[in-house]
Amino acid sequence: MKPAHDHPYGQLLSIQTGKPEQLTHKGRTILTAINKQPRTGAVRLLQGGVEGDAQAEPSAHGGPDKAALLFSADRYSYWQDRLGRPMRPGLFGENLTVAGMTEAEINIGDRLRIGSALFEVTEPRQPCYKLGVWLDQPKLPLWVKETGFGGYYLRVLEEGIAEAGVIVQVEHRHPLQVSVMEAFEVFYDRSEGWSERAKHVLEVEALGQDWTHALQLRLNKNSALSEAE
Repeated sequence: MKPAHDHPYGQLLSIQTGKPEQLTHKGRTILTAINKQPRTGAVRLLQGGVEGDAQAEPSAHGGPDKAALLFSADRYSYWQDRLGRPMRPGLFGENLTVAGMTEAEINIGDRLRIGSALFEVTEPRQPCYKLGVWLDQPKLPLWVKETGFGGYYLRVLEEGIAEAGVIVQVEHRHPLQVSVMEAFEVFYDRSEGWSERAKHVLEVEALGQDWTHALQLRLNKNSALSEAE
């Protein structure tokens, strides 16, 4: 169900950046930049990402389609209860923590004005095992898969600066109205009507390349299997 208001808005609560550091997992060392710490004052938001942020695995994280990860603080109460630990901005590895604007309220292709920067929503976030290692709960990536409460990625259309406290305004609502949550659910859908739902998601030209490739690959496989029957 879509929200009653066509142009929702939220508030930027915090901006976080991080550097790669080592964590121990099953007796071995892994490198991750998931430990994001809040920044103070104005921060530059660039096409390559939030200034001062870094990625441990650039092939899997970052890039134009994943310049910044946004997470709604509205999900904190759920995760606090399920994880049994207090939450804080950046704990889910996000760059931008906002009030409001959950995965169910925001669409793929929506354009968000944050400070003087303009972003476009590209794809839902699918956390890897490192989020579970970071928060000491190996089942966490599975729980995100079950709920879709993982946030979403943004590409930068106009670079700018922002600081905590500014209003986040949806300047443009994508006409196809495919919410981040809907795209996430379609990705894991195994029902008979999946193909038509996937085609609808693929109509959103703003969808990130990773998700576009994955959905198209599965559609092609389904089509080949149908022709072989």
